[in-house]
Amino acid sequence: MNERTRIGPIEVPDNPVPPGGVFRWLQREGATRLRYALWHGSVANGTATLRGSVVIVPGRTEFIEKYFEVISELIERGFAVAILDVRGQGLSSRALPDRRKGHVDDFEDYAGDLDAWMTQVVAPELPPPFTLLAHSMGGNIALRHLQRQGGVFDRAVLTSPMTGLRFDPLLPSIVEMMVRTGILFLGKHADLPAGARSDPLVERFEHNVVTRDRRRFHRTLSLLQSEPKLALGPPTLGWLDAAMKSVRYVMMPRNAQSISVPVLLVSAAHDRIVDIRSHAKLAALLPHCEWLTIDRSEHEILIETDDKRAQFWAAFDRFVGL
Repeated sequence: MNERTRIGPIEVPDNPVPPGGVFRWLQREGATRLRYALWHGSVANGTATLRGSVVIVPGRTEFIEKYFEVISELIERGFAVAILDVRGQGLSSRALPDRRKGHVDDFEDYAGDLDAWMTQVVAPELPPPFTLLAHSMGGNIALRHLQRQGGVFDRAVLTSPMTGLRFDPLLPSIVEMMVRTGILFLGKHADLPAGARSDPLVERFEHNVVTRDRRRFHRTLSLLQSEPKLALGPPTLGWLDAAMKSVRYVMMPRNAQSISVPVLLVSAAHDRIVDIRSHAKLAALLPHCEWLTIDRSEHEILIETDDKRAQFWAAFDRFVGL
């Protein structure tokens, strides 16, 4: 397999690669390396200069190619763009020999990667002002970053941020006890009992809980089938334990209240993954927050149907002053 194939971009019909992108590796500790991509941007819409840069932090299971449509829309608005395959996802290094297992020991690893990437790559190469666009798990990582290094970013847009998880019909406290017990007897690398048999390469649209847009769902599926190394299965017990700890951390009042930059918080009214009641609490804690809920939207707002995406983009454009 040649270097270009290993780093991408992965191309499939109905998902054109935005022109001008460069794909690279960022070396982290040991053998860990992270795949990222930059679009340095071009003058658009008659503006004399770029409007700044948007930095994308994807959610769990996601990867760079899934965001090509969003990246193109940002470039059309006059932004440079940076996006990262979070460690353990996409073509970045995986934590375990079984690359389908989604695992991290501590969400601090994710946050440290974002810190290093911004300091070593994005801030030196792309123009300010910087807008952080983060989804779901990426939203949790973004909050950790903003709570300690918010000065790099001028604003943040969070879609369905992971500030509370849904375990219907179980209470989170019960799930937490079950996870800790599972780790004690099975180890932190063990699969979640429910869902260990699921295969992301054969998922059916009718069974998905993230979007009501059939075309965009199948576009993502085509990418996974074209390059199975992009695929990620259910999380390990250790990942879920780390996720619940990070949710508690970012939602501590003193941490949330320390974020000084303006935040646009966008919730999906029909979210079945993140508990959007936690978004009400977050919106109340953040010093400068605009909160929007998109009616009838599933979890992944940016790959939802056109009408729901239009609501997001209208709010985004107002928020960034377009």
